[in-house]
Amino acid sequence: MRFNPRLLAAAELIVIKSYADSKFSVIKKFVSGECKMNLKFQDYFIRSWCESDVYSLQKYANNRKIWLNLRDIFPHPYTLNDAKWWVKHASQEVPERLFAIATAT
Repeated sequence: MRFNPRLLAAAELIVIKSYADSKFSVIKKFVSGECKMNLKFQDYFIRSWCESDVYSLQKYANNRKIWLNLRDIFPHPYTLNDAKWWVKHASQEVPERLFAIATAT
């Protein structure tokens, strides 16, 4: 597997909301092809990357404003192949430490 540090910024997790202010539940799924970890907050989830995330990741990461703030560590244009590589990379980490932040819909 190739290691591409340019893409690591795509999903580094920063949780701003404190645990004291949030009620959350932990849901774990171990079925093949599904997300493994899911933290549910009021309006969003922090969860494992899933194969179904590649299209949304490519859509939102292919933003010139994001690229300008990340400079040379983030590819632009952000292609579907970049998104597929990232989701595969994040899904294979042991222990898992790269997560997606997603809305309820």
